Amino acid sequence: MGNHPFKDSNLTKKEINRLRKIIKDVKGKQGDELNEEEFKVVFGRWLHKSQSDLEPVDIAQIFSACDTDKSGTVNTKELVAWLSIYQKGSTEEKLMAVFELFDADGNGVLTGEEIEQVLKSLHFSITSRGLSQSKALDSAQEKVHKLLTGHGVITKEQWLKIGKKTNLIEDLLGPEFVRLMDGN
Repeated sequence: MGNHPFKDSNLTKKEINRLRKIIKDVKGKQGDELNEEEFKVVFGRWLHKSQSDLEPVDIAQIFSACDTDKSGTVNTKELVAWLSIYQKGSTEEKLMAVFELFDADGNGVLTGEEIEQVLKSLHFSITSRGLSQSKALDSAQEKVHKLLTGHGVITKEQWLKIGKKTNLIEDLLGPEFVRLMDGN
């Protein structure tokens, strides 16, 4: 069958085929580029969740994170890569993905400005869904600000160290998101 385009994925071949089938059921013969509404349907079916089960998480933010080429659509390759990390990946893989998402200029360190921008967007995401600012977000802010104190930047190594010692992923992404991706 030649080179498998998802050979580095944490998803099994069976899971990738299931995802492709879900996408085909939603798209028909129209390819695999999903708009946000189609993505929401595919994402729910993939996780065996109803649309109401998905309400506690910010699907628009997940869609945006999956759309790595910023085309306004998500294709199978982008979705497999995202699920490979956030559903099947190790804590370290998740921490690295979040770090890279935050590192807006790609220089390998997080500056105070980059951290503030991310925390603002997370706060907006939480409050725009009608939730109060969570203790998790407060906790994430406290942990990240402790890392920034004295250094002005956070290195990947520091990020991984604090992330492995604490619940930083859950604090940043939200307990609802973590439970959803863990299948609980």
